[in-house]
Amino acid sequence: MRYGLQFLAGLALFGTAVASDSLAQTAHVNFGWIVSIDAQGHVTSIQPPPNQRLLDRLPQMRQRIEQEIRTWQFVPGTVNHVPAPTETGLRVQCTLIGQSANSIRIRIDRASVGVRGVKTVVPRYSMSAADRFASGEVVMKLDYDAGGRVVHLALVPTAPKVDSSLIAAAKRALRQWRFDPEIVGGHPLAGSSVVPVCFHLHHGEGKCDWKPVGSDHALQNGETLALNPAAKLLTDVTGRTL
Repeated sequence: MRYGLQFLAGLALFGTAVASDSLAQTAHVNFGWIVSIDAQGHVTSIQPPPNQRLLDRLPQMRQRIEQEIRTWQFVPGTVNHVPAPTETGLRVQCTLIGQSANSIRIRIDRASVGVRGVKTVVPRYSMSAADRFASGEVVMKLDYDAGGRVVHLALVPTAPKVDSSLIAAAKRALRQWRFDPEIVGGHPLAGSSVVPVCFHLHHGEGKCDWKPVGSDHALQNGETLALNPAAKLLTDVTGRTL
């Protein structure tokens, strides 16, 4: 694919995490889609969510990855224990590897399904917390109803211990989040997600590296992980290269 090393370095301008071991040659990128699957688990349509501007700027890359996604097999949600057409969110985490000045290789590191989108509110770092140099990572479990409204918040028991003021700030913001739930058989479903919120006084001071139990993937700041989504990805896509 004809994207050069200058392109990889330029991805940082769009908020893309660039690998620290080789700034000019690799970049880690998260893409998201809204995927519709039929009752047999085949993809029937793929659409980027409204806020996925990076995909619009990379039409060739978008086309190549979407072609790959259309070959994947999913398990749809069920209505009364019967498989039904399902609309779910799909997040694909990729590493872009520079091959030459004019081409890159796309490696799929991870793919996950769940909510179709999230409208977020950024937590405010209180003056009292800043005065105490409080910092850390708040990891919350959010339950939302079929309308996407957050109805319950709870700290994840295995998360790091943090200052109570940071927990309060995270809760105030997360209560205002709105989710786009999965749709099964034409009906939106209530669900649950886990999200980490990082508080650091200085940019680059620390990073979110909390890993859910049984996973080798660390969640980034503000990244949502759907718990028990209605749809499942059946195809093993980790490590595939395009």
